Amino acid sequence: MVFIIRLAACAKHFAVHSGPEAGRHYFDAVVNPKDLNEFYLPQFKAAIEEADVESFMGAYNAINGQPACVNEELIAKTLLGKWGFEGHVVSDYAALEDVHENHHYTQTAAETMALAMKIGTNLCAGKISDALFEAVGKGLVTETEITASVVKLYTTRVRLGMFAEDNDYDTIPYEVNASAEHEMLSLKAAEKSMVLLKNDNFLPLSQSEIKSVAVIGPTARNIGALEGNYAGTANHYETFVSGIQQALSNQARVTYALGCHLYADHAESSLSRANERESEAIIAAEHADIAVLCVGLDPTIEGEQGDAGNVYGSGDKPSLSLPGQQKRLIEKVLETGKPVILVLTSGSALSLEGLEKHPGVKAIIQAWYPGAHGGTALANILLGKVSPSGKLPVTFYKDTQGLPDFSDYSMAERTYQNTQLEVLYPFGYGLTYGHAEIKTLQLDDLTLSVTAENKGDYDIEEVIQVYVKINSEFAPKNHKLIAFKRIALPKNETVTVKIELKPDTFKVVNAKGEWVVDGSIAKLLVDFGQPHAETLVEEVSLNQIF
Repeated sequence: MVFIIRLAACAKHFAVHSGPEAGRHYFDAVVNPKDLNEFYLPQFKAAIEEADVESFMGAYNAINGQPACVNEELIAKTLLGKWGFEGHVVSDYAALEDVHENHHYTQTAAETMALAMKIGTNLCAGKISDALFEAVGKGLVTETEITASVVKLYTTRVRLGMFAEDNDYDTIPYEVNASAEHEMLSLKAAEKSMVLLKNDNFLPLSQSEIKSVAVIGPTARNIGALEGNYAGTANHYETFVSGIQQALSNQARVTYALGCHLYADHAESSLSRANERESEAIIAAEHADIAVLCVGLDPTIEGEQGDAGNVYGSGDKPSLSLPGQQKRLIEKVLETGKPVILVLTSGSALSLEGLEKHPGVKAIIQAWYPGAHGGTALANILLGKVSPSGKLPVTFYKDTQGLPDFSDYSMAERTYQNTQLEVLYPFGYGLTYGHAEIKTLQLDDLTLSVTAENKGDYDIEEVIQVYVKINSEFAPKNHKLIAFKRIALPKNETVTVKIELKPDTFKVVNAKGEWVVDGSIAKLLVDFGQPHAETLVEEVSLNQIF
């Protein structure tokens, strides 16, 4: 029986692919067995086992001397062998050309295509697929091997129902696009993803008391800052300005000022002096009760090497700082003495270089690239229609001092699991409008019962996070997230939930890259973020688990 799928999801880039972007076509990422198996491969394995992903895409770079798309250890032995992946493997665009042209791992396109087929890459995204004719003629690859790849590719097409006359997905009408249900889902996703990083008892705003708001900054009316990279075209865009204007249309004056360019000294025209739109922003703030400053990044700065408009390092950021004149703009607006709410757009960590501590910065929201309804989502959070509930999926460092070089793939000092640096905002961090506490823990076999209470005045959603610390030399230096669960917590109520823990999450990776049971005691630390002094702890013997 063939199970029809709606789309063929692709896991990329396999594997050990983090940059630097500018050199990725010839870069060799050197990684040891422990880091490879502990940090770089588990997410790909989970994509197969937990999500039935249909395809894998190889990376441009080499891993330990072998280009990713012809990497025998990764594709043949691990992906197809050890993991038993049954879908198809595709190269990144022109990554196979890199094998002979930039990595010099083979001599010709024919050799590259033959090697890719034998290793297990089934589809060439690029311009050298016709080199298969030469490869066959020279006996480098057989027609039987080519047929095996074609079968895998057509299997995906069959699973997509392309040759079926009774595919239910073919009956979905065009009118479903941009339906109210879909638009609401987009809005909810934006609301749940935004992360409240700071709140000096300032949010949510009292809508009846607001008379004027100044929405300022280079991402305030920037559609790119809603979309991010690789975006389609939405039916309608609600920018941060328009979202706030619509929410307050009947009672408050909402003004807009660009303030500065995203990264250049001139906001619009080099014919005038630098920072030519700064004074407009200052005046807008001076005549408002509140300034909402929208700053950060958009796809013209943050993206993939080769994306049009990337102005820094082929999409890599030179630092964690806000680019251009954005920090100066924030400082100028703060000088007005008006309370400021900072809204940050980016797909990665940013540093505010101490401005987060400024008494005039009353709140900070990490909005990411929230999609077409980002402005409505922001307004709903600012006005308390929904409580923020997002958590940081990455660590926000204060700066890059002490961080390993970008080309160093060792994880010894990286991520929340191993870093010894003082961070700005930790992985898993995010505030709400409630006052929630973990009250009790109870572990029964591997079922963890958690009781949480919301003593606040707002209905909220929280994310229970379960970390483990194992007394093993192979365990992370700090602790490791092994489970999480989003829960609804009505105001002044207590909720008990059960979280099923998996035995394998209590294993560690030794120097050989093997997942093993090591140590004797596992400490479970449960909170709404990373563990701290008051976090509840439950100890369990590893002998009870294995």
